[in-house]
Amino acid sequence: MRAVRFFLVICALLFGGAANAQAPLQFQSPVLIADLQQIYLRSAFGVRLEQERAAAWATLDEENARIGKELEAEELRLTTERASLSPEEFRDKADAFDAKARETRQIQREKAIALQQQSDKIPAEFIAAISPIMEGIMRETGALVVLDKRNSLWSANVVDITDEAVRRIDAQIGDGQDLVAE
Repeated sequence: MRAVRFFLVICALLFGGAANAQAPLQFQSPVLIADLQQIYLRSAFGVRLEQERAAAWATLDEENARIGKELEAEELRLTTERASLSPEEFRDKADAFDAKARETRQIQREKAIALQQQSDKIPAEFIAAISPIMEGIMRETGALVVLDKRNSLWSANVVDITDEAVRRIDAQIGDGQDLVAE
């Protein structure tokens, strides 16, 4: 009988996770540990946010490279035209080019600032979206606080809820596409 119980416990441990990923955690602790960076990087929601952020920066970088080449080509044309222009005509065209280049750089700088501000909001939005899930884990375990793993010197592995948090975020939020922006 003891061997059968042992076999059932082993089967439940090995196969129960896939069948019942939302099973309540089986420990009580006032303090839990989670690696928030890993939760962000491994959850489908965090992966999507990071991909979107990286794609936006790549798009801006490509745009800046294209604009830079266009300005270089325009400057080269202006330099080539110089011999056929009067000094006043050349000065007018050069001043117009300089004004255009300054305005273009300012516009691109503003785009980068806006993109950085948007990127800076991602962690707070991620935390807000996963808070109900993390609070649920806290309730199940009787926890009063969740500390980031990087701020903990030592902890028992049983109180590290990183993997469980990723599983639940993926199950409940997925990639977050359906979340309503507040």
